[in-house]
Amino acid sequence: MASDRTRKIMSLVETKGKERNEDGQQADLRKNLCQPSNSMQDFSSILGVPGPSKPTDVLSECSDDSVADKSYSPDASESSDDNDVHVFKTVSALKISKRPRNKKPCAAAQKDVAVENSRQNGAEKGTYSRKKRSERKEKRNTGKSYITAKNKVVKERVSKPLASCRMKCSQKLEVKFEERTIREKIFQEYWALGDRNKRVRFIAGLVDTKEPASSRKRTVDPDKEKFRTKTHIFHFVINGERVRVCRACFMKTLGETQMFVTLSLCNKNSTLSGITYDDNRGRSVSANKHSIETLQQVKDHISSFPLYQSHYTRRESSRRYLPPHLSLSLMYSLYCDQINSIQRKPVSRQIYEREFHKMNLSFKEPKVDTCNKCDLLRMKIRVAGDEEEKKKSEEELAIHHLEADNAYEEKRKDKELAANDQTRRCFMFDLQQCLPTPMLNTSVAFYKRQLWTFNLTLHETSTQNVRCYMWHEAEGGRGGNQIATCIFKELTSLPQQVSKVTLYSDTCGGQNKNSHVATMFLVAMQQNIHLEIVDHKFLISGHTHLECDVDHGLIEKQKKKLQVPISHPYDWYQLVRSVGKKKKFEVIELNHSDFLNFADLLKKSLQLRKKDEDGNQFNWHSVKWFRYTRESGKILYKTTLDNDEPFHTLCLTRRGQQDARLYPERLYTSSIPISKEKKKDILDLLPLISPTFHDFYRNLKSSDMPDTYPDSEDDDLRD
Repeated sequence: MASDRTRKIMSLVETKGKERNEDGQQADLRKNLCQPSNSMQDFSSILGVPGPSKPTDVLSECSDDSVADKSYSPDASESSDDNDVHVFKTVSALKISKRPRNKKPCAAAQKDVAVENSRQNGAEKGTYSRKKRSERKEKRNTGKSYITAKNKVVKERVSKPLASCRMKCSQKLEVKFEERTIREKIFQEYWALGDRNKRVRFIAGLVDTKEPASSRKRTVDPDKEKFRTKTHIFHFVINGERVRVCRACFMKTLGETQMFVTLSLCNKNSTLSGITYDDNRGRSVSANKHSIETLQQVKDHISSFPLYQSHYTRRESSRRYLPPHLSLSLMYSLYCDQINSIQRKPVSRQIYEREFHKMNLSFKEPKVDTCNKCDLLRMKIRVAGDEEEKKKSEEELAIHHLEADNAYEEKRKDKELAANDQTRRCFMFDLQQCLPTPMLNTSVAFYKRQLWTFNLTLHETSTQNVRCYMWHEAEGGRGGNQIATCIFKELTSLPQQVSKVTLYSDTCGGQNKNSHVATMFLVAMQQNIHLEIVDHKFLISGHTHLECDVDHGLIEKQKKKLQVPISHPYDWYQLVRSVGKKKKFEVIELNHSDFLNFADLLKKSLQLRKKDEDGNQFNWHSVKWFRYTRESGKILYKTTLDNDEPFHTLCLTRRGQQDARLYPERLYTSSIPISKEKKKDILDLLPLISPTFHDFYRNLKSSDMPDTYPDSEDDDLRD
């Protein structure tokens, strides 16, 4: 299933990369370039020609061939003109004629396009597209070959050979100058300018414009009579001297198109002083750009939802989180309702999401059994450049899958042993996603912080008993001490005949794989003399499906089925008690006085060490199996679930305190305050719930503490 999903994602990425289309932008640009304006009348008077008879015949002086059509690649005229002057007749005659285009790019160009298209994905697409446009513009302005947005290849500009003319231009410009001809030197310096405005000024400075000396009148058909407009005389500057050349020599030497020269002269002649103006296309403010006020409304709406810091990562990241029951679709829908209520037009979903990500926000996703390592290795295999690299990734993925399968097989064996032996027990435990209280369906609740209710589920495999330890955040947090307390209560309630216990959990360091839980097992082994061995095993990260996940799914299903109001944490307790087909779930309600401080023992009788008894560096992340025995203060551990591998020993007792008795104190002396912001939001929701529960929420303690999201699932390992 994961492989199919990855292939679909990669296929979608490639398709999206190939569907880049700027036809809409080009159509708008052509429309703007061909739009008639009053300034054309001024151009006509300056050039000394009658105004255009039809708007469609008008060529805007501020456009060029590469902008009107990004795939347009005209070649310079090949005709040889012996005349030293070039006469333009009418502005209406300056229509852009269609030039033959390259029908098919070369193989190398197609490969480059495919590579470029494949790289466009996700958030990088916009940035990479801008980078490509910038590269295209640079190549166009330096005369190099480039590929247009329509995947057409534009040839590199070259200085074309001259034909004989009566001005003998070839004799003037074919002279050697520093190992190059004068023409080659002019061509090189011209395209080294690298800027369209500089090229326009260069051409405008080398062409003189004057009135025509004479014009021929047609008397046969006065309607066809045309008048000469301006006469243009072309020059090159050689060693500080202006040398006159013919039009064909001028354009062939520069490798320029007739259209660009024409537009440059129109630019020059449009002002009385003959000074050219810069091309301002792309610098005007977009008519569709949203105002600062509109974007601020979007930000204010996003900020109106409850935002949390991560309980474990707030020191390392400024990212804030929204509750997992929210989504961008739901938030945008609520935003549209709010804006429509004040009779304004909402921004698009794309703009809303863009502003959301700018604020460095994220959702606390429900924990799912997905594996980042699998996805990463599959991607490496797909994009591998050579067979050796691909084979290496395939072998690594196969080993990873083998480890995951072996872990599930080990779990199956332990379940089977517990089912056939009364002295054994096998437990799966996991913390359910935070349950919001009160849980309301009204849209107002989405903008308010709520009280969290927690549920640690223990599933005993041989009897299929499900025991849920539940409490709310005003009674206790969601860290290692709280989880350890629940497991400790379970171990101390076991029958006397049970001597071996095996527990499975995921690798969440903030809750399961940490020194607090390890200390708890040492205390449990010391206080429960009937226990001989307790094994705590961890499934492979990303492949951690446990029976508890099914139990949590049943709770969610029951909530949707019953549609009962949740106004108080007790409502969650009762809902969980109603779950179960053959056996109903058992709920143990906890308050602040139940939680024990196992972490404090590491400052007194125990000491957390970084090396084991063999001198090996101890790393919590690499451990797959902890074993606790009757030997006081010592932990056996493995970095694999292989039964044939030997255990290493980690001693936590301090010198001189090997036989010290371990008695954890209470973690809390009173209930825990919540943040003032959260209490204010909860009190705002009181009109929506029964008055019976108002006193409970009003009596909650509050303080200036930061409002953190109590979920720690995005933390891998914390001691």
